[in-house]
Amino acid sequence: MKAFVKGFIVLIFLSFYFSVFISLSFADTTSFRSANIVTTSGSPAFDSISLANCSFTDGITCDKPLVSSYANLYFRDFGSYADFGIPSDATITKVKVKMTGKANVGLYVGLSSSITSWANCGFPSDIWTFWDLVGNTIKVKTFTTDVVYSGVVVQAVSGNCFQQYNFDNKKLTFRINYSSSQPWSANIDNLEIAFDYNPPTTPTPTPTPTPSPTPTPTSTPTPTPTPKTPLILIPGIGGSELKINEMKVWAEDTGHGGKFSYLYPKNENVWLNEDKMGEFGEDDYYDVLRMKTDGITSEANIGLTGNLVVRAYQGAIDFFISNGYELNKDFFVFPYDWRKDISGTKSFLDEEIQQIKTQTGSAKVDIVAHSMGGLVARSYISDAARALNVRKLFTLGTPHLGSVSSLKALRYGYCLAIEIGPFCLSLAPSEMKDIVQNMISDYELVPSKAYFNFYSGEDSSHPYPYRTESGSLNYNQIKNLLTGLSYNTLLFNPSEAFHNLDNSLSNTNGVDVTVIAGSGIPTLGQIIEKKTTSLLGIQYVQKDILNINGDKTVPLLSASLIDSDKNKSLLGDAEVFYTNQEHGELAASGSALNLVKNILEGRDQLPDDVLTEPYSFSGTQVSVHSPVNINVYDASDNHTGPTSNGDFETNIPGSTYDTLDDAKFIFLPDDGVYTIKFEATDQGSFDFKIRSYEDNVNTSTVLYNDIPLTVSTKAQTVLDTLSSQPPILQVDQDGNGTIDSNIEPTD
Repeated sequence: MKAFVKGFIVLIFLSFYFSVFISLSFADTTSFRSANIVTTSGSPAFDSISLANCSFTDGITCDKPLVSSYANLYFRDFGSYADFGIPSDATITKVKVKMTGKANVGLYVGLSSSITSWANCGFPSDIWTFWDLVGNTIKVKTFTTDVVYSGVVVQAVSGNCFQQYNFDNKKLTFRINYSSSQPWSANIDNLEIAFDYNPPTTPTPTPTPTPSPTPTPTSTPTPTPTPKTPLILIPGIGGSELKINEMKVWAEDTGHGGKFSYLYPKNENVWLNEDKMGEFGEDDYYDVLRMKTDGITSEANIGLTGNLVVRAYQGAIDFFISNGYELNKDFFVFPYDWRKDISGTKSFLDEEIQQIKTQTGSAKVDIVAHSMGGLVARSYISDAARALNVRKLFTLGTPHLGSVSSLKALRYGYCLAIEIGPFCLSLAPSEMKDIVQNMISDYELVPSKAYFNFYSGEDSSHPYPYRTESGSLNYNQIKNLLTGLSYNTLLFNPSEAFHNLDNSLSNTNGVDVTVIAGSGIPTLGQIIEKKTTSLLGIQYVQKDILNINGDKTVPLLSASLIDSDKNKSLLGDAEVFYTNQEHGELAASGSALNLVKNILEGRDQLPDDVLTEPYSFSGTQVSVHSPVNINVYDASDNHTGPTSNGDFETNIPGSTYDTLDDAKFIFLPDDGVYTIKFEATDQGSFDFKIRSYEDNVNTSTVLYNDIPLTVSTKAQTVLDTLSSQPPILQVDQDGNGTIDSNIEPTD
C-alpha cells in the first residue's frame, strides 16, 4: 500500500511538473476562407477564346468551356492573419486547399507570392493536381500539405510565402492552370484555404519562494544579435533552370541539316535536363531554347522553374546555409532567363530586391554574383538610385569586358559542360552554337571595345581575341568578319548599348565592391584561323588557339579590371583578390567563398590561397588539327581525351581538354612523362603541335606538319615535359601494329 501511495505521489508530481514547468503547444486550425480577388490570363493560340473572356456568375465563379491552349485563374486576398485568427507570431505548419468545381482534365494548382506565369512557393511549382474534380458534376476536393521553412522538400510549400506581410499586401496567390493543344473545359466554383499553425509559446510562470533580503547584483544585459544583411546569389549563364510553360509540339530544322521532332510536355525542365544531355546524338532536344532573330522572342514559351541548376550552385547554397544564413529568410537566390538582354534583367532584380527589403525590413542587401550574374549586378548598381539598395557586391569570375570563350561559342559552339568528377557531360558544340546564335546575352559576353584596351595585341600575353592569315583583328574587323559569315550581327547593337557602362565601371555609386578573379589556369585568349593547302592540294582553314592567364573561361584582365604592369584599371574604389580556381569552382567551394564569408563577417584576414596578386600558369599544350583524335596517358595510366560516348574526360590531374571545330587541344602540367596516342577519323593529313608556356607566356612551339593519314592510321609519341628535346612521332600508316615511319618536327 505504501508503495502504491508513493508511486501515486510521484505520478502526481510528474503531472504537476509537466503542466507547470514545460509549456506544451498544440497546433490550432483555422476556418476556410475564400479569395476576394479573382483574375485571369491566357493565350488563345488555337482559338479566339481566352480565359479573360469567361463569364463570371458570381465573385468567385468562372465557367470556361472548350479552351484550346493555356489558361490561368488567380485567387488572391484571402484576408489577414487576424481574419484567419492566426496570432502574428505564430508558425504556420500546414496549408489546406479546398477546390469546388468540375473539369474534364486534371487541373494544376500552384502557389506564389505574386501573380506570375509560374508558381514559386511550392516544390514542385504546380504542387497540387485535382484529378478528383474530373467528371460532369460539381465536386469538392481538399489537399493538406506541409509547410517548411528551410531547404527544398518535395511536396511541400515554403513557409516564407506565408509571412504576415504577404497576407496584408494581398500577395499570396493561388494559380489554377492547364494547357493543351486539344480542347478542354473547366468550371471552378470556388477555391478556399485554411491553415494549421503552432501558437506562440508562452511559458507558465513558475512559483518562486519569497527570497531572503539580500543585495541583488546588477545584471549585465544580453546583447541583441545584429541581424544579417540579406544576401542574394545571382548565377551566371546557364545557371537558372528553364522549363516549358505549355505543351509544345516541336518539328523544326536543326540548324545543321535535318529536322528534329519532339513533344515537350507542360512544365518539362529543359535546362538542365541531364538525361537528354547524356544521350547519343546532336543534342537537338535543346533547340527549343532558341531565340528568334530579334533576340527578344523565344521560339517556344519558356519560363523559369524558380530554381538554380543544382550541379552548378548547390555548393554555394550549402556554403552560406552552413555559415548561418537561412534560405528565403536572409539568403535568397535570383534565377533569371540567361538567354536574354542583361539590361532587361536588372528590372527583375530590382523587383526581387524590393520584395526582400519588405520581407526582412532591411534597408539594403548584399549580392554575390558569379560570372554573367556579375554583369547583371554591375548593370543594376550603375543606376545611382538603385545602388542605394545594395551594401556589398562580390563578383566572382565575372567577364566584365567579355571573354573569347563566348566568341568561340558564337563561331564554333562551346562545351557548356557539367563536370561529374573528371568527366564532362556536355552539349555537342554544334548544338551550343545553334542556341547562342540569337541570344543577346552571348553577344554581350563577346569581348567589348574596352576589352581591346587591356588586350591590345602588343605581346602573346595580351593578344587580340581573333587572328587570321591577315593578322590580328580589332573589334570592328571581327564584326565585319562575322557579318560576312552571315551571323546575326545586328545583336551587337544591344550589346554595345550595354557595354556603354564599361568606362564607368570604376564608379561603384557608393557600393562596397569586391572583385574576385580566378587565375593561374590556361584560358582561351585568341582564336586563330589560317587558310592553308594540304599535301593533296586541297585548301582548308586550319584552326588553333593561344592561351592566356585566367580561370579557364574568363581572361584574367576582364575579370579583375586591372593590369598593374600596364598601369590600366577600371576598378575605381573596388578591391580585387585572386584565387587559383577554375571558373565554376569560384562559386562552388573553397577560397573565393571563404573570402566572401570573411568580408561579410567584417574580418580582414585573407583565407588560404587568396592573394592580392594573380597566380601564373606554366605547362604544355599538345594539339592536333584535321581528322584525328588525340588521347594522353600519364605514368599512372590516367587518361585525358575523348570518350566513346562523344564526351570527354580529364583524369590526368591538372589537365584540360578543348576543341575548336576539328582541332583538339590538351593542356598538361609540366611535371612528368606522357604517352600521346593518335587515331585517324578520316583520310587526309594532320598537324601535331606542342606549345610550351612559362609564367603565362608561350615560350616555344614545335610543329609536326602534314602527316599523311588513311582511315586506319595510328600514331604515338612519348612527351617528357622536363626535357628540352622534342619527341619523335611514330606512325603506323595502315594500323597493322608495325611502325612505318618516325617523324621529327618540321623545320
